Amino acid sequence: MACFRDVFNGPGAGRNAEATACLTGVAAVGAQYNPHLFEDSSLRGFYNICRLYLDEVLKEAPLQAVKVCTLMAMYNIMGKSLAAVAFVGKYRPK
Repeated sequence: MACFRDVFNGPGAGRNAEATACLTGVAAVGAQYNPHLFEDSSLRGFYNICRLYLDEVLKEAPLQAVKVCTLMAMYNIMGKSLAAVAFVGKYRPK
Protein backbone atom coordinates (compact mmCIF):
# COMPACT_ATOMS: atom_id res chain seq x y z
CA MET A 1 0.00 0.00 0.00
CA ALA A 2 2.93 2.32 0.65
CA CYS A 3 4.09 1.94 -2.96
CA PHE A 4 0.60 2.86 -4.17
CA ARG A 5 0.62 6.02 -2.04
CA ASP A 6 4.12 6.93 -3.22
CA VAL A 7 3.10 6.62 -6.86
CA PHE A 8 -0.30 8.32 -6.80
CA ASN A 9 -0.32 10.69 -3.80
CA GLY A 10 1.90 13.29 -2.27
CA PRO A 11 4.73 15.37 -3.65
CA GLY A 12 6.40 14.03 -6.78
CA ALA A 13 3.59 11.60 -7.51
CA GLY A 14 4.40 9.42 -10.50
CA ARG A 15 8.10 10.33 -10.51
CA ASN A 16 9.29 7.76 -7.98
CA ALA A 17 10.85 5.01 -10.11
CA GLU A 18 11.36 2.67 -7.16
CA ALA A 19 7.72 2.75 -6.06
CA THR A 20 6.42 2.59 -9.63
CA ALA A 21 8.55 -0.46 -10.46
CA CYS A 22 7.49 -2.26 -7.27
CA LEU A 23 3.82 -1.42 -7.74
CA THR A 24 3.68 -2.51 -11.38
CA GLY A 25 5.68 -5.66 -10.60
CA VAL A 26 3.20 -6.66 -7.91
CA ALA A 27 0.31 -5.78 -10.25
CA ALA A 28 1.75 -7.95 -13.04
CA VAL A 29 2.19 -10.97 -10.78
CA GLY A 30 -1.12 -10.44 -8.98
CA ALA A 31 -3.04 -10.10 -12.23
CA GLN A 32 -1.84 -13.55 -13.27
CA TYR A 33 -3.69 -15.05 -10.32
CA ASN A 34 -7.01 -13.76 -11.72
CA PRO A 35 -6.63 -14.08 -15.50
CA HIS A 36 -10.39 -13.75 -16.08
CA LEU A 37 -10.34 -10.23 -14.58
CA PHE A 38 -7.45 -8.87 -16.67
CA GLU A 39 -6.66 -8.87 -20.36
CA ASP A 40 -3.27 -10.06 -21.60
CA SER A 41 -2.47 -6.54 -22.75
CA SER A 42 -2.86 -5.31 -19.16
CA LEU A 43 -0.48 -7.97 -17.88
CA ARG A 44 2.11 -7.09 -20.50
CA GLY A 45 1.60 -3.40 -19.78
CA PHE A 46 2.30 -3.82 -16.06
CA TYR A 47 5.37 -5.93 -16.83
CA ASN A 48 6.70 -3.52 -19.44
CA ILE A 49 6.36 -0.53 -17.10
CA CYS A 50 8.19 -2.47 -14.40
CA ARG A 51 10.93 -3.40 -16.86
CA LEU A 52 11.18 0.20 -18.04
CA TYR A 53 12.00 1.46 -14.53
CA LEU A 54 14.35 -1.39 -13.61
CA ASP A 55 17.56 0.34 -14.74
CA GLU A 56 16.79 3.43 -12.71
CA VAL A 57 15.95 1.35 -9.64
CA LEU A 58 19.24 -0.57 -10.03
CA LYS A 59 21.13 2.72 -9.83
CA GLU A 60 19.11 4.36 -7.03
CA ALA A 61 18.11 1.48 -4.76
CA PRO A 62 19.94 -1.81 -5.36
CA LEU A 63 18.10 -3.66 -2.57
CA GLN A 64 14.73 -2.66 -4.00
CA ALA A 65 16.00 -3.79 -7.40
CA VAL A 66 16.31 -7.30 -5.96
CA LYS A 67 12.59 -7.20 -5.15
CA VAL A 68 11.76 -5.90 -8.63
CA CYS A 69 13.88 -8.60 -10.30
CA THR A 70 12.22 -11.27 -8.16
CA LEU A 71 8.77 -10.03 -9.17
CA MET A 72 9.80 -10.03 -12.82
CA ALA A 73 11.13 -13.58 -12.47
CA MET A 74 7.88 -14.71 -10.83
CA TYR A 75 5.91 -13.17 -13.69
CA ASN A 76 8.02 -14.98 -16.29
CA ILE A 77 7.97 -18.31 -14.46
CA MET A 78 4.21 -18.22 -13.98
CA GLY A 79 3.58 -17.10 -17.57
CA LYS A 80 5.82 -19.72 -19.10
CA SER A 81 5.24 -22.62 -16.74
CA LEU A 82 4.48 -25.11 -19.51
CA ALA A 83 7.79 -24.37 -21.22
CA ALA A 84 9.59 -24.73 -17.88
CA VAL A 85 8.00 -28.13 -17.21
CA ALA A 86 8.79 -29.33 -20.73
CA PHE A 87 12.42 -28.22 -20.35
CA VAL A 88 12.83 -29.98 -17.01
CA GLY A 89 11.10 -33.12 -18.29
CA LYS A 90 13.46 -33.26 -21.27
CA TYR A 91 16.46 -33.73 -18.98
CA ARG A 92 14.85 -36.12 -16.51
CA PRO A 93 17.02 -39.13 -15.66
CA LYS A 94 15.89 -42.37 -17.26
